[in-house]
Amino acid sequence: MNASCLFAAVAGVLLGADDPSAKNDMEKLQGKWTIISLHDNGRVVPEAKGIVVTITGERVKVAGQDVRIKIDPSKKPREFELIGSKDAKEISLGLGIYELEGNDLKVCGDTDRTTIIREVGKKERTEFHKATRPKSFDDKEATLIVLKRGEVVVKSDDEKFKKLIVGKWKTRSVSPSFVGATLTEFTADGKIKAEGFDKKEWKELGTYKIEGDKIIAKTEYKDKNGKSKEAIWTTPIEKLTDSEFVTQYFKLERVK
Repeated sequence: MNASCLFAAVAGVLLGADDPSAKNDMEKLQGKWTIISLHDNGRVVPEAKGIVVTITGERVKVAGQDVRIKIDPSKKPREFELIGSKDAKEISLGLGIYELEGNDLKVCGDTDRTTIIREVGKKERTEFHKATRPKSFDDKEATLIVLKRGEVVVKSDDEKFKKLIVGKWKTRSVSPSFVGATLTEFTADGKIKAEGFDKKEWKELGTYKIEGDKIIAKTEYKDKNGKSKEAIWTTPIEKLTDSEFVTQYFKLERVK
């Protein structure tokens, strides 16, 4: 997720309206907030953890940017619109909803954006997305952010992940751009053992380490023609439990 999208989603909690309830919200929102978690289009963005958002008056500052927001607190859930400027004119940049309970703030928003689409065997193309307001906080196509009042130290999940990753996993699905295996084992001493993909007889051996909420791996394997290859990859861990392991590249299920 780039800085502008992160900013647009987080910033959608302030206001510029004269509504009494809006003014009341503005007073409650003043100060600093820390991002506890961020999901963009259903994917975890671990690097957003710990980012501090500062709200002063009618302005929100985050990721080096500053913007004005107007809200409509009469709606359920409460709504916001992100306002920017272009050629000395105000323009709408994003839409969303928010929820404020004491020291906890939840924001769900969508922004105008251009996405580069890359698919194996196809020409690269771009797609423009016009912002639409999420109907609920469960909208998987929006950006969902959970924040805590003040400057909070957000602990990494790496120690928990280091324990959970150990074991054997079978592949449920894999990205077209990523070479995966039907069976993968992560050992406690940082080794990866994987074999079989689409019933092809190749084996893969390598190493991995967990840093924060990311897995960093280096693997060596032989392709179907017997040629040795090396793969180095880093990806955020979207979900890692006793039964599931999910990243942007693959979804694995633990072998019991």
